[in-house]
Amino acid sequence: MDDETAEIELLQQNLNKTRQISKRMTSILDSFETRVAKLEKSILPLYTASQILNRRRSNIDKTLEKIDDVATREEDLSAEESLILRGPQAGQLHLYKEAVERLNANIAFKAGESAEIAKIADLVETGAKRLVQLYTKIVAEGSSGPTPTSDRINTSLLSLPSTFPPTLLPTLTPIVKFLRGMPIPATHPSHPAAQGIARTLMDAQRGFADMRGNWSVKCLDAQGKRLVVRAGTSDVDPLQTGREFGEWLEVILATADEEYKLLQSLAPLPPSSSAISSSYALFLSPILRLFNSVLSSLVALMKKNLQRYSFLALSAYEALLSQQGQFELVLSFTTDMGAGGSFSSSKGAGGGAMVGDKTGHDILKEGLTTLRSLCLRSFPEFLADIKLAALPTAVGKGGANVNADVSTKVLDFTVETVKYISKIPEVEGAVSAALLALGDGNWKMEFE
Repeated sequence: MDDETAEIELLQQNLNKTRQISKRMTSILDSFETRVAKLEKSILPLYTASQILNRRRSNIDKTLEKIDDVATREEDLSAEESLILRGPQAGQLHLYKEAVERLNANIAFKAGESAEIAKIADLVETGAKRLVQLYTKIVAEGSSGPTPTSDRINTSLLSLPSTFPPTLLPTLTPIVKFLRGMPIPATHPSHPAAQGIARTLMDAQRGFADMRGNWSVKCLDAQGKRLVVRAGTSDVDPLQTGREFGEWLEVILATADEEYKLLQSLAPLPPSSSAISSSYALFLSPILRLFNSVLSSLVALMKKNLQRYSFLALSAYEALLSQQGQFELVLSFTTDMGAGGSFSSSKGAGGGAMVGDKTGHDILKEGLTTLRSLCLRSFPEFLADIKLAALPTAVGKGGANVNADVSTKVLDFTVETVKYISKIPEVEGAVSAALLALGDGNWKMEFE
């Protein structure tokens, strides 16, 4: 028992010591908490002030970053502006194209910054204009120079007088490809520069058509004038002149067809655009004017002396008739085609190309009609000449022909008749077409 009592007393003593220690610890902790509370009260204003400073520092850093970004963009924009205003340089077209592409990309990422977007859009439009100036310069270079001097008409497509120089195509083709990718309302309706760029490209395309049309006329004009001069020369067979007219017309149509393909490949606007047909009409108008002028000059000669130029009328009519289909095909390129391939113009084929108040279709139709009427006139007039030549020139007593030739030589009108008949097979197409157009039984000439 004594041992147990001693242990209990020892435990009691230890418990009391533990309690004393706990009280001391509690007192210390209370004192520490009080000090911490005081410290917190003293630190809190400093902490609050430091937070404000931190926020201010963050705002300052962000502002500086923004300023640096704006300054960098302004430097970049100034560099791009300098490059754009200088225009594309020889051998550095790719750098210019890249600059325009970067400006276009900036517009896409600057939504909401209207002032900056407007400035960039102006630069993009200026870049398009500078590229168009280079495009026009190259086209003008390919549409100038000395005209062909050969008297011989060559209908080979490889030797057409107005062919665009192939040496310029490697330079021009990349420009055309890039211009066709420029923003226009049809492809980029929301682009701020689309309208201005579309007008610039349309003007360039019309300029292309105008230059090519005038150059083609310049190359074809000498041959056309030569035809008229040769037709009025007494030692040139009118039948041969008519054939040369057909060869010249073939060159015109081949040139027109080749230039249509060239317009499709080199026009700055997409080839599917309806602007192609209107531009081609602009190209074709001076050529139609030249054709109409030469044909009118030849017709005037025929009307002046149809007896001499009857075979010119027949061979020219046959030539125009044989190429009527190709002529109408060329004219159809000037008319927009709607769905299903139908013409959208009420004027019909060739309604787009005008010479004065006449369409190309009118010129073709009038040319065929005029030549056919001259051909039809030539037949009865020739028969009348034969009849007149066979009549006695003077009558004596008893009705005798005092001037009658009683020799056995062949009379002049007989020789002319044989020549006339021998030439008819060479223009058989024109003769049959003219008589078929007149109709059976409508052309009769009887000898009394």
